[in-house]
Amino acid sequence: MALRALIVAGALSLGAILWRGRRSRRAGGGQTRDVFVELVALPATAPTSASSFASSSTSATIVVSPRSLDGLRFAVKDIFDVEGRVAGFGSPAWAATHAPAARTAPAIVALQSAGAVGVGMTHMDELAYGINGENAHYGTPKNPAAPGRIPGGSSSGSAVAVAAALHGVDFALGTDSGGSVRVPASYTGCYGFRPTHGAVSVAGVVPFAGSFDTVGWFARSPDVLAHVGRTLLPPPPPRADDPEI
Repeated sequence: MALRALIVAGALSLGAILWRGRRSRRAGGGQTRDVFVELVALPATAPTSASSFASSSTSATIVVSPRSLDGLRFAVKDIFDVEGRVAGFGSPAWAATHAPAARTAPAIVALQSAGAVGVGMTHMDELAYGINGENAHYGTPKNPAAPGRIPGGSSSGSAVAVAAALHGVDFALGTDSGGSVRVPASYTGCYGFRPTHGAVSVAGVVPFAGSFDTVGWFARSPDVLAHVGRTLLPPPPPRADDPEI
């Protein structure tokens, strides 16, 4: 019994030492550098009064409300295609071996068509294969809600950009296959939303797990979260008790 207690105590002490070491490594680095792959104005789209975008790879249709996001700034996880650049997918090897995108992902186009301004692309776990938000190549975004603690992933940069309001970001796009929006939102203290799978087009998103991949988003305000949803999500079906039916 005494030997078992000694072993357990030793394991706990070693765990505490390793944890302190991981905390110190996570806390380093400049905030912008560890959050944004690049700060660059995303290619603008022509304003529309109302339009929709459909993808051949999904039945989802994005209906754009007329300029409903005017004045809002957003960031984008580096898993989305932007015309003329390579989606880095959190990996320098991936970025070096893939061609620039021919067109911008419909989700981004919809946001811009509704008046939002894209300010840059954010870091993520390498190949989206993680839930901590750590990236050995690019650094780990600093969690503004708990400095020294992990921000959660894989949409770590997007969550931190919103939670810390970096560069005036009001909301950010991420993806969620197994918690990659919900987890970092809960860790950093912002709102995160994962809609029903297939509700928002995943065209122009580097696939991770096709039957789970879902476009999601972050915001500091529930109102902004809802405005983004009204832009990206299809309108709800009419109710049976609707007098207009």
